[in-house]
Amino acid sequence: MTAPDFPAPAKRGPGRPKKVPTPVEPNVDPQVENATTLARAKRARNAAVATFEADPTATNETAMQVAEIVLAGAWVAYLQGDGNHGHALKYSDIAIKWSARLADSRYLVGLDQLDALEKVKARPVGALGKKGKK
Repeated sequence: MTAPDFPAPAKRGPGRPKKVPTPVEPNVDPQVENATTLARAKRARNAAVATFEADPTATNETAMQVAEIVLAGAWVAYLQGDGNHGHALKYSDIAIKWSARLADSRYLVGLDQLDALEKVKARPVGALGKKGKK
């Protein structure tokens, strides 16, 4: 399978560089691999968001935040490959902020798991409510 033909990027002339626009979908041939990674990360993030919206639990929120971090990392790889290091730094900062939120969510998931284990431990084991044979 060959990569699709994309137009060559415009060459910059002399003088001060123009302000770089907001990043858009990839259109440069060497970026095809980064573009597919970026598209895959977007689909995974959208699926995680849909799961969280359907069932807003701490576990689903954690999965959504992991997907956001992966998406930010994919943007960093794409933008660095494109030579746009300013926006790549922005997405690196976003990944760091999501990582802090992820730590908080994992703490909540741990508390939920602890509550579930305490409920299991409090249940009687045998048919008569005693430990041992039924």
